[in-house]
Amino acid sequence: LDPLLQHFLAEAREAVTGQGGWVIRIDANGLTALFENSPHAGRGHAALAVEAALRVVAAARRAKRWAAATLSEPFTPDLSV
Repeated sequence: LDPLLQHFLAEAREAVTGQGGWVIRIDANGLTALFENSPHAGRGHAALAVEAALRVVAAARRAKRWAAATLSEPFTPDLSV
C-alpha cells in the first residue's frame, strides 16, 4: 500500500503545482491544496483548482495501473478523488 500511495501522491502533487497551486497538507485524510487568484494568471483560482482535480483523477488511475503492473500484491485498493 505504501508504494502505491507514494506514487499517487507524487503525481497528485505535480498536478496541483503544475496548475499554480500549493499543497498545504497531506495526511491520512488526503491532500489539501490552495489556489489563489493572481493578476498575472489568465484563469481564476477556481478554474485552476478544477483542472488540477481532473489531473489528480488521471493520476489516481495511472497509479492504480502502475501498482497492478509493478507490485507483487494482487489486490490494489481504489483511490478516491
